[in-house]
Amino acid sequence: MKNHKRNNKSKGIDYVNLIDGNSGMPLQLRLTQHVIRLGAVVLPNTTAKILTRMFLTPKKSQVPKDFFDPETTKFLTFNGKKIFTVNLGEGPKILVVHGWGSSTYKMRHLIDHLLANGFSVMAFDAPANGLSSGKTTHGMEISDLILQVEKEFGSFHGVVTHSFGGFATMLALRKGFSPSRIVAISMPTMPENMFHTFNMLLDVPEKLKPRMLQQFERTIGATVQQISPLATDLSLPTTLLIHDKDDMVIHHKEAKLFAEKNQYASLVLTKGLGHRKILTDHSVFAMITDFLSEQLPIPFSNH
Repeated sequence: MKNHKRNNKSKGIDYVNLIDGNSGMPLQLRLTQHVIRLGAVVLPNTTAKILTRMFLTPKKSQVPKDFFDPETTKFLTFNGKKIFTVNLGEGPKILVVHGWGSSTYKMRHLIDHLLANGFSVMAFDAPANGLSSGKTTHGMEISDLILQVEKEFGSFHGVVTHSFGGFATMLALRKGFSPSRIVAISMPTMPENMFHTFNMLLDVPEKLKPRMLQQFERTIGATVQQISPLATDLSLPTTLLIHDKDDMVIHHKEAKLFAEKNQYASLVLTKGLGHRKILTDHSVFAMITDFLSEQLPIPFSNH
């Protein structure tokens, strides 16, 4: 891939940085908190709908449009949205699924490592993320997109996911997605915690929380219980969970509970990488390629 530096600043609120304590409370967020408190009194139902839309709106970072060779990229049409995809290399096919408010570009170090070790990589920017169009999305939509990508590009030997990408992949498994192996990095498994974090950051009044939850469930066509990876039985292939003990965004206990519930899942805990640095750590990359290589034919070898 091209060694291209980002030349655009990201816009919007970076919730991960706020949770990690890497940035102070922006004025925009403080003003939003005041508006929400007023709306809870004056127009609670309307405010709950607005909150739900905010919850389903990822921070969309600007990324270099020319980072990937145009010959390796294409746009799919999905749910009326243009979805950016990239298809790289030769070898056993790996699907890479980024997290919330992220992009294929932010997974570039991992992708480079996979390519250097003899894998081919297919990746996409989820709706409302990266170079794809749209303003809102959710796990059910992304899981349907994963199924369309599998139909378009063929079956995958493995899938490597980060954060919310792992959550969406678990939903796709329930719908028939069938990779041989999964690596889930920093995966959330308790959707109620996502609501808790959102409500805490925006200081959402108690009376709005059940209204927002009902609006969310109507929007996605399922209950929170139904989309929980912990509350549903999955046809799980051999799966490696990697989670950092210092992840302030998604606590490693969520991965621990998932591993305890699923006999085909194993958990490796790292230290000192948090939620984002884990995507640049070469020891983590080595674990991933070793795991993905285990069931490949003998002629295949890592370089």
